[in-house]
Amino acid sequence: MNPFAIEILVKSSAVMVAAAAVNWLVGRKASASWRHLTWTLTVGGLILMPLLSMALPRWTMPLLATASAAPTTSTAPTRPVGTAPVALTPTTGSETAITAFAATASAISPAATDIQPARSAWMTMTWPQAAVILYLTGVLLLLIRVVTSRLALHRLATRAEAVTDGAWLRLLAECSESMGVDRPVRLICSRDVAMPMTFGTRRPAIVIPPVADEWTDDRRRAVLLHELAHVARLDCSTQLVAAVACAIYWMHPGAWWIARRLRVERELACDDRVLAIGTEARDYAGHLLDLAYTLGGSRGFAMSVSMARQGQIEGRLLAVLDAARNRAIPALRGFAVGGALSMAVMVPLAAASMTPSPALAPSPAVSPSPASSPSPAPMATPQRDRDQARLPGTWEMRASNASQQVYLHLNERRNSSRGMSIDIAQLEGLSRSQLTGAGGPATFSIRRDAGTIAFDGVFRSGVGAGTFTFTPNQSFAAELVRRGVERPNDDELYALAMGNIGSAFLDELDAQHYAKPSLAQLVRAGDHGVDLAYLHGMAQEGYRLGQLEPLITLRDHGVDPPFVKGMAMQGLDHLTADELRRARDHGVDPQFVAGMKSIGQQPFDLESLVTLRDHGVDPDFARGMATAGLANLSVDELRQARDHGVDPKFAGDMQDLASRPLALNELITLRDHGVDAAFARALADAGLKHLSVDELQRARDHGVDPKFARDIAAMGYARLSIEDLVQFRDHGVTADYVRRQNARAGTRLSIAELIRFRDRGR
Repeated sequence: MNPFAIEILVKSSAVMVAAAAVNWLVGRKASASWRHLTWTLTVGGLILMPLLSMALPRWTMPLLATASAAPTTSTAPTRPVGTAPVALTPTTGSETAITAFAATASAISPAATDIQPARSAWMTMTWPQAAVILYLTGVLLLLIRVVTSRLALHRLATRAEAVTDGAWLRLLAECSESMGVDRPVRLICSRDVAMPMTFGTRRPAIVIPPVADEWTDDRRRAVLLHELAHVARLDCSTQLVAAVACAIYWMHPGAWWIARRLRVERELACDDRVLAIGTEARDYAGHLLDLAYTLGGSRGFAMSVSMARQGQIEGRLLAVLDAARNRAIPALRGFAVGGALSMAVMVPLAAASMTPSPALAPSPAVSPSPASSPSPAPMATPQRDRDQARLPGTWEMRASNASQQVYLHLNERRNSSRGMSIDIAQLEGLSRSQLTGAGGPATFSIRRDAGTIAFDGVFRSGVGAGTFTFTPNQSFAAELVRRGVERPNDDELYALAMGNIGSAFLDELDAQHYAKPSLAQLVRAGDHGVDLAYLHGMAQEGYRLGQLEPLITLRDHGVDPPFVKGMAMQGLDHLTADELRRARDHGVDPQFVAGMKSIGQQPFDLESLVTLRDHGVDPDFARGMATAGLANLSVDELRQARDHGVDPKFAGDMQDLASRPLALNELITLRDHGVDAAFARALADAGLKHLSVDELQRARDHGVDPKFARDIAAMGYARLSIEDLVQFRDHGVTADYVRRQNARAGTRLSIAELIRFRDRGR
């Protein structure tokens, strides 16, 4: 690789590490705006690093010579035919990059072209050339992405409509003044966006979705303040700089990590600005949460900044609600000081030339002669490659709850994993005593028609682990072809072996007159647990579906032979495949049906059971309602009770307070009007006992609460009825009003007099 490129990578990595260290040391003590400033200066420095390294005069940074520079003992120097010796002379300034480029170009000129002129340029390309082409391709693609994103935003702005509503524009002007934004900001509405966002560097624009017209004034203000904070902070410009830095350093993971930190700190800094002007933290947090989970799933634009995304909302809410958080905003002097410190670090680092120290560097070595050249390492043989391809991954095993089974977990080569319970009898070479005994090395296998899975590892304290390999059975692949199925590759044979899809499974499909499956369907069947036992068990229960896909669907939804048999035993036999799936999806299982039957319910049709289950009616609920005096309720009555919040506790409490048993419709009426046992008991303590359902309802609807009743009673009106208190409440007669009127009249006025005086405004 070009020494100049290596030097830039080392220097940029040092800058990233230094910035990360500064932010780590500062931690929570600094505000989000200060942390964002640190990362902004970092990405700016990364862009300037190559330019400064070429433009500035160089100074040497002595480094220890590496072991690879040790002198050789050969005295017969050689060089490729057709290449000229390269003079090693010290350089300064931009000559370093030019000299390195010339040396690289000279070194990669293929001498073989004199001997084999027919070879193409691609065949003679060396790995440094390929690396340069790969790097430049990545830079070009990412820069194209930046340009296309800006063009997309331009098209969005062209199609959008300018907001002309006076309320919006007045609020925008008010929020701009509060946020200190003195340049014009466009406010546009677009159907192409769901989340409010800001874009534009020279002519900033705030885009709102059409649904924004339905927002409250508080939400509108919160959105505009946040987006104007982006404008005030020039966040769109910062994001553009970060995108360019990621394009230049796309192969460096640190650049992408810094760009992500910029986005996180950017949003936190904007939230801090909104709160700094007096916005209520809890209200603002509520707006963020609502916007993130109602609109945050939409896709945004790369060169825009949106208000709320679901991936960041938790951290932002915690920051907004943290009253002790530092929300300081850097002043102009802070930006100047930060820039000066950044350049003080960047300039000497960019000018440094990282070369071995002359005092420590070894004497120049010459190329070894052909006679003394070490022999190259042997290349991997095709057989070794095949063996490595047969190494899917690692395994773990432990005893299962079933006495004759173990739980086997596999971590496969293709970055996936699976777990299964398997009979010990299927593990050839492994006994239960090896699993539960003292332990030690173990070798065993699982033989399937599609191939053999061989396990090698060790057991300790009842747990085993190791590696496993797979040897495909090409004879089974040929049998599939003979049966009219596409020939599987080794990966597909592995999947078939793991799913235990073999000749017996295919024979059972034929015996049940299933349509001929494709190879993909067989692989899916194995992956989803549709094996020979499942196929045979479903057939015994009367489900021969004729197609493999519907069977896979049932298996995915948890419908298995025990479930089907249990439903039939409860009287729900002859269900279709779709009805079985629907019952399973809605939680209608044999235990649920049996529980409903045990309390006298007889909803034998599936639709009624699904309705009850969907509305939260289970055997415990129905049994509790019966205990509360509401036995033998119908399906609709149970559903209505659950929907209106009439549960066994509410019903029992209200029945205890009532002078007679209450019917379900009365309990629903009380619940709908907010009357509960605590309310009725408090009214009774205030002297209003044995109230009817209508009286309790009227008291609640008209605001006659226990405190009001006690206050009126304290004025000498202890025996008033609910209707009298309702009249007082409706006409605005309060205890204070009664006290003042009685004091003015010198006697206790009647109810009618108090109401008449109140209506006349006296």
